[in-house]
Amino acid sequence: MTYEVAGSVGFSIAVLITLLRLAVRLWRRTRLSLDDAFALLAMLLLVVTGVAGKIYYSLNEIVKIPGESTTPQQSRVALFYLTAVIFNLVIWIARLSILATILSFGYYTAYLRTAAGLFCVAMMVLLAQVLWVCEPQDAHNHWKSSPHLRCVLGKGVAITKITTDAFADVVLGGAPLLILRHLKSDAAKAERIRLSVSFAVGGLTTVVSIVRAYYLLKNDMNSLIIGTVEMSVSVIICNFSVLAAALHRAWSRLHPQTLENDGPSNVSSLRFGAGPEAGLHSGTGSSDTAFSPERIDP
Repeated sequence: MTYEVAGSVGFSIAVLITLLRLAVRLWRRTRLSLDDAFALLAMLLLVVTGVAGKIYYSLNEIVKIPGESTTPQQSRVALFYLTAVIFNLVIWIARLSILATILSFGYYTAYLRTAAGLFCVAMMVLLAQVLWVCEPQDAHNHWKSSPHLRCVLGKGVAITKITTDAFADVVLGGAPLLILRHLKSDAAKAERIRLSVSFAVGGLTTVVSIVRAYYLLKNDMNSLIIGTVEMSVSVIICNFSVLAAALHRAWSRLHPQTLENDGPSNVSSLRFGAGPEAGLHSGTGSSDTAFSPERIDP
């Protein structure tokens, strides 16, 4: 698999799924929520990465032929930094979209807002690390003037990435499990399954991230392809919660007898992608407020 194939297929799927998510939200509402805004931003940055990456690798092929490239070397360096920086932005903004969706449930808001701040700190550290690793490195191997222009990010970046990814996985995997504790009734079975399955899929990002970190430690060019896959998977995953809610709602309308068999419940209409207006109590997860179709949208 080449960078072009991984980028074209993965990016196209991610863009289509994000557009579908936004269409679902706008069909149900007249405005987008914070998690939608993050998902849209991640998608747009993914498109920018695809365009910049295509230009960057095309120029790398041209520069191999003496006299064929008229592009200044500084422009190639700028493209390298652009793709490296936007890569981290896409990954972490997609995670912020998922976190904003979890926040919309109204449970443990103080802790989750703190986690959101730490997500931003981790993102900034990874962005800065690209500069403080690559700039001094040029004095030793002159990578900026090399025909095969590429900074070796190395072991330090790989370790930082694994550490920050592990923290993000604990938050994005642990928070839904805590929320599930408040959905104990038999009537809430659908919500428990939906919440569990939606975030279990997030483990795909972890797997891809670990694989990329492995190739980074080996300074293997395959890390570029794996990085492309990781960006696509991250954007796709951040949309799963809203689409899962939409599918559940569509199924409920087509098969209303399943809801009737469940009996009356004040939690059976919980919509996974609710916005802040849902009216739930914040803080430690009090469930005093009943869920209703009018209060919570997907």
